[in-house]
Amino acid sequence: MPYRFAGRVVRDGVSQLLLAKDNDVLPVQEGDTLEGGYRVESIGAEDITLLYVPLGVRQRLSASGGALGSRVAQLRWQGPERVKAGEPFTVALRVTSEEPLRASPLEVSFDVELLEPVSVRAGKLFVEGFAYRTGDGTIVAGPSGRARDAGHVAADAELVVFVFKPLRAAAAAELKITSLVLQGAAGKPIAAEQPGAYRAAITP
Repeated sequence: MPYRFAGRVVRDGVSQLLLAKDNDVLPVQEGDTLEGGYRVESIGAEDITLLYVPLGVRQRLSASGGALGSRVAQLRWQGPERVKAGEPFTVALRVTSEEPLRASPLEVSFDVELLEPVSVRAGKLFVEGFAYRTGDGTIVAGPSGRARDAGHVAADAELVVFVFKPLRAAAAAELKITSLVLQGAAGKPIAAEQPGAYRAAITP
């Protein structure tokens, strides 16, 4: 079974279940077809049933909170409320977790007409292991490896740092997390409460 339960998120007032495969996190619903020949057959309060279509075999994944960390990790944005067009600014994603983190693959989205990515780097939480790529309005980053204080929890620690250049004046430019999974020891997912979109007004 290549998939594992990664948590639930609430978007626009609707609860959505997340599955993880390797470093990817997928929002799913009943009837969805997944890579590898799997289909989401049913989603219950306690488990998810996946059908391996080629063999007609059903497999269940636990969707209980016990499969995750004992406490929900908290994330928040740190950045200016107002920025000036043409002048790069920095915004950081910070995390507080009662369980030590090993990796945190994530994807964020932004408006390419308002923001131009300048650089992306790992925050001070990890001392090794970082890769990222940019797409059309998205950034996929994968901070991972040994934490700066191995075995210690993250207390409002800097996870990822982004530098953007504002392109033109606007009432609000947004940076949103579109997928995220926090991983603890042996890749075990840690439940996380995602922050809302980061917003900054762009002045001329």
